Amino acid sequence: MKNWSFLLLITIFFACNESGKKPDGSADGAAGDNFTPATPGGKVAVSFPTGDTGRVTIAFEMNGQSKEKTFDLPLADDAKAADLYRTVWDKPNSCYIGVLMKKRNTRYYHASVDGSDLKINQVGTPPAAVWQYAEQKEGLGKLDLTTTVTKNYRRNITSGNIIADFIVKIQPAITTTDSVYVYAEFGGANKTLRLPVPDGYSGGIISAKEHPENCTVIFAKGSIIKNIADVSVKDGHLQITNM
Repeated sequence: MKNWSFLLLITIFFACNESGKKPDGSADGAAGDNFTPATPGGKVAVSFPTGDTGRVTIAFEMNGQSKEKTFDLPLADDAKAADLYRTVWDKPNSCYIGVLMKKRNTRYYHASVDGSDLKINQVGTPPAAVWQYAEQKEGLGKLDLTTTVTKNYRRNITSGNIIADFIVKIQPAITTTDSVYVYAEFGGANKTLRLPVPDGYSGGIISAKEHPENCTVIFAKGSIIKNIADVSVKDGHLQITNM
């Protein structure tokens, strides 16, 4: 396998909802490009208690009424408060709030009016136009990074009571060109994950220098880069998680 590693200025668009999967049948950017936010008929405020990375408070005001709810949530700890959320009004009395979680996943909440009552609830997947506008137009979860992309990652780390090389490799499948294997190894344990590769994309690995115990498998096609899997070592245990 030919190794490739290069310095690249990239914009990474991370998972588009909490599960990291887009709604079926929605083309990248299509719904978001055609979406025009509604004029708000009220106010929505989002706040995060100082020093608390696991809680978000949403306040909703409309028609002389107010509603406030607080949710426990593992927030992204590598983003400023202003970059942790985006609000999108799809109707004058309906607002979706996207909040950035750890590993750059997003969770959405919905502030709306039901009869004469105000409601704030968590939603699984908002309308495609809403999350595409929040994430692709408004940049929720977007990072501008100068980083090294490689197909072979190796760092000597200490995790738990183990000191060993943390190794992650992108390996081509032998019998087909439409999938790759992600091989990971640490402290005598190893895991392999097979991933289908969309047409025109190639696989790579990125990692922040501040967190050598964690790296992300990405698929790249031109300037489009999507995160696919999280590979990490925690308390001496090797983990691979689809994103």
